[in-house]
Amino acid sequence: MLPSHHAAATAVAAVPLLKRGKSPFWVGLFAAAAVLIDADHYAAYVLRIGDLSLNRAYWFHRRRGSHPYRLHRPAVLVDLHRPLHAPGVLAALALLSRRFPALWPIVAGMLFHRLLDYAWSVGGVWGAIRRAASRPSPK
Repeated sequence: MLPSHHAAATAVAAVPLLKRGKSPFWVGLFAAAAVLIDADHYAAYVLRIGDLSLNRAYWFHRRRGSHPYRLHRPAVLVDLHRPLHAPGVLAALALLSRRFPALWPIVAGMLFHRLLDYAWSVGGVWGAIRRAASRPSPK
């Protein structure tokens, strides 16, 4: 999912949060975390490619995202390519937010981001399966 997609979905999600009485500051932290979690994609690009260009990193990941969906084993606890997306990191932050409630909007934003990522992946895989199933079989 592209950062612009995350930003748009987060803007839509912010409306009910504000209507339910969350402060603009809380919603701002939620929104920032929901979008800026993707900074780990940039860090992975810099470490892997050795290039500091934000523009080239964006297009690198954009090209990788346009590949046909391939099933891969998701990270269970740690993710070396996207450490902020790792379930272990998110779980640790969620536990930490119980002790430090000020972290909760950040954790909520990161979890919202991952929910969007999972939904995007499932939708992409489902679309690939449907396209493959609709192709005429070779004789």
